[in-house]
Amino acid sequence: MVFVDGHYYAYRSFYAIASLTNSQGEPTNAAYGFASALLRIVEDLHPAQGAVIFDGGVPAERMALHPAYKANRKETPEALERQFPLLHEVAAALGWPVLTVQQEEADDVIASYVHAADAKSCVVATNDKDLMVLVAQGCKIYQPQSQGFALLGPSEVEAKWGVSADRVPELLALTGDSADNFPGVPGVGPKTAAKWILQHGTSEKVLAAAPTIAPERFRPILQESAEIIRRNRKMVELRTSIPLPRPVQDLAIRPDPARQVELFRRLEFKRFTREAEARLAALSPQQPDLFGSGKVMKLVGLNLNLAPVLDYAPTERAGIDNSLAGRCFGKNPKEVIRRAGEFLRGMQEEGVKGTGKHFPGYTFCGLDPHGDLPLVNRTRAEMEEELSVFREVGQRCDSIMVGHAQFPAWGKNSGPASLNRDIVTGLLKETLGYRGLVMTDDLEMGAIANRYGSAEASRQAVRAGEEILLIC
Repeated sequence: MVFVDGHYYAYRSFYAIASLTNSQGEPTNAAYGFASALLRIVEDLHPAQGAVIFDGGVPAERMALHPAYKANRKETPEALERQFPLLHEVAAALGWPVLTVQQEEADDVIASYVHAADAKSCVVATNDKDLMVLVAQGCKIYQPQSQGFALLGPSEVEAKWGVSADRVPELLALTGDSADNFPGVPGVGPKTAAKWILQHGTSEKVLAAAPTIAPERFRPILQESAEIIRRNRKMVELRTSIPLPRPVQDLAIRPDPARQVELFRRLEFKRFTREAEARLAALSPQQPDLFGSGKVMKLVGLNLNLAPVLDYAPTERAGIDNSLAGRCFGKNPKEVIRRAGEFLRGMQEEGVKGTGKHFPGYTFCGLDPHGDLPLVNRTRAEMEEELSVFREVGQRCDSIMVGHAQFPAWGKNSGPASLNRDIVTGLLKETLGYRGLVMTDDLEMGAIANRYGSAEASRQAVRAGEEILLIC
């Protein structure tokens, strides 16, 4: 499980690449470096779980202790500020959960996750000295190098700081941290502080030994700095009980190569686009070129038509079988809009027609219409998420298939959607402005055949406004 210090890598990426823009002149250097860093972390560590965690502010407790905390930091460069949304997009496309907790620093959120998880299975990607203490719990610190990478454990941290990992906060209490604008004991650097911590154990015990400390010149300085030392010790204490924004078990890394291709094309990252296209191709099953055959069929006057499901399946619900399981492009409207849109684009580029179904939405049906007529007890306003897919993707379809669900809360004319003029003509054609062909779902499904029969259903479908009646 790998936790990435988002702000550290954002700044590191921004300054590592001096200048990079797209063809519109928009800065993309931080986004490029960030993508490169995350791809390298995956290549080096092969994590199955993890998260990219960004600062959400400064906790009130630290500001109360030291109102000037981080006040010396310059304003975030405008070119970097503009790229933070892109960094979130990059991380999400590469499959990383992206987390921010309001008024909490990334350090504390990371520490809370390490505390909640098995620390020995955790790696933290950072260069932040405050997080070195986590090594004492068994986690490792990831740091890339010009050749390969390093995983800092107890011996590496001690070699770097002169004290064991659990004593790094004691050392920082004495030295302070100029990067975060809290000073330490005047004249005391890391070597002197490490020597005292090795001799006495803690910053508080160093204070107790101030009357006899060596070198002698520090005795009055230490005594005068007691308040600063105690404040600093509280400042560097990681908070490990922050409510987690997402459970540990929900931090699976799930790369989305299709989303990567779209994003990297937009950002004009040619190498990353090629690599994402290769990953996407590797995931595609080896099968006959169905789309390509669409062009061949068109030469002999035939149209090949595929019917992507535009419903979404948010969760598996016990006891419910509405025929959608395993047929949807995603668990929410955004996923369906993105993935079904790409699918349609690929189809149509190869001469294959596309029929989007099942308008206005089967997502909340409780029954499979092949057997009986399902009822959807949701108002028109409650159906807006389902309708948003048809607004975005349906308009690009050559035809729309209307489903056999019934929506009793929509008004007096509450027959099946496929036979309902208010839904077919009023909503789909007039309100949503759809101009393609409209067809019924199969009129021999149990939902229709058991109640109307094919002849009566056909008459009602024509009156409702459908141009194509499907009987199969």
